[in-house]
Amino acid sequence: MKKEIDRYLSTDFNLIEIIQPDENKISDVIKLLLEPDGVHGQGVLFLKIFLKKLEGFTNKDIFIDFSKVEIEREKTTSLLKDKENRRIDLLIKSDSYVIGIENKPWAGEQENQLEDYFNYLKELSGSKEFLLIYLHGFGEKPKSISEKTVEKNSDKFLFTSYRKFLIPWLNDCYKECESQKVRFFLKDFKEWILKNFRDIEEGN
Repeated sequence: MKKEIDRYLSTDFNLIEIIQPDENKISDVIKLLLEPDGVHGQGVLFLKIFLKKLEGFTNKDIFIDFSKVEIEREKTTSLLKDKENRRIDLLIKSDSYVIGIENKPWAGEQENQLEDYFNYLKELSGSKEFLLIYLHGFGEKPKSISEKTVEKNSDKFLFTSYRKFLIPWLNDCYKECESQKVRFFLKDFKEWILKNFRDIEEGN
């Protein structure tokens, strides 16, 4: 029966599973989806959904001019003296908001890594609002930033996981996406995450 079904539906076929992306490739995929002029052809849709999810997590309104958005990968922290070699995975810049994303599916952090990223975003944003997202595959809390910094600037951080943030985002992207080809990709990406990542509190 399954062979007959798979002749038409290929239920076990998942392009993401075949590729087995590493940390950099996962970040590349997230950037690709967030880009307003990306090859997905959906304009600002995925970015709008992403920001709406952020509003739900942070209880803050995020207003930006989508025509002035820049999304960068591996952005160097060049504004920090002696920290020029740091590279934040994703940076979303607009006229009124700066969002940094540190993506950690598996690997641990370097010493003071998030502390440096926080200071970089603070310097870069100037009078703009900013937010540092620590996106961990299994929901671990960061160890490279002091509790004092987090407590004093709690509204500048979001520590979350693939299942808690990426899955709801991808679900909504899938629902709103008008391209069947991209919908297949979103579904594969979501199912790959569900298969390979589970929050620590959920157990194995």
